[in-house]
Amino acid sequence: MGDGTWSCCAGNGGLGGDGGYGGTGRGGDSIGIAYLDGDQLTLECVKFKLGPPVKGGISWNHDGSMATGEDGIVVDTLRFPE
Repeated sequence: MGDGTWSCCAGNGGLGGDGGYGGTGRGGDSIGIAYLDGDQLTLECVKFKLGPPVKGGISWNHDGSMATGEDGIVVDTLRFPE
């Protein structure tokens, strides 16, 4: 008799809360040549044209104020960290 066959069903769970505010995104960079090894880099007879960087993304803080991500950069060469 105590197996729960005739017991009541549980109620429905509550609704989930509102999602959090998304963060800002950093803008895109314009890089001519990205490299790892400075000893291997040569710029002789190299031509490239850099485009404009992209603005950082916009988001809103919980208090209603606007937040802006860092803008991208423009560089001829960029050495990646090892």
